[in-house]
Amino acid sequence: MDQLSALFATTGVLPAALVIGVLLLVVLLPALRRLVFGAEPRHALRVLLSPWEREALAALRTAVPPDWHVCPQVRVGDFLSVIGGSEQARSAAHRRIRQRSVDFLVIDAESRPRLVIELDDSSHRQPNRRRRDAENDAAYRQAGLPVRHIQPGRRPDWLSMIAAVMTQAPPPGPPADTGA
Repeated sequence: MDQLSALFATTGVLPAALVIGVLLLVVLLPALRRLVFGAEPRHALRVLLSPWEREALAALRTAVPPDWHVCPQVRVGDFLSVIGGSEQARSAAHRRIRQRSVDFLVIDAESRPRLVIELDDSSHRQPNRRRRDAENDAAYRQAGLPVRHIQPGRRPDWLSMIAAVMTQAPPPGPPADTGA
């Protein structure tokens, strides 16, 4: 054994073998991981709006006043907060709705939400989706925010819909500039 140790020490084979082993491990480990676990997930862009949503957005943009905006695909938690009740009840109510989104949110010149528009495709006929829509609608009503559900194939009178919202007082809420 002493002869073997002396051979490694004088020839440098052991340090070289360790360096080569570490390099092979560094190079082969990602390939081995891909082989065992599959390829790493990647992010890719996707189209945000369906053709029906793009058509509705174009029509809505012509119906709102120049200083109002139509915002597509807005998370409910970004415009609706939960107030009152116990901390536990508020947290539960917020968790139920925060990640849901609306097809369109119409906001006024002060960035106050004025109207939710949902384009109800066939998925909205499923029982679990109907319950979710009813829960969402109840939350919008509590906040004083009108919601309109549009069925496929219908050509709504966007101008009348927006004009009706413009004649109503904005829903109660925090001042436009919350400092957030």
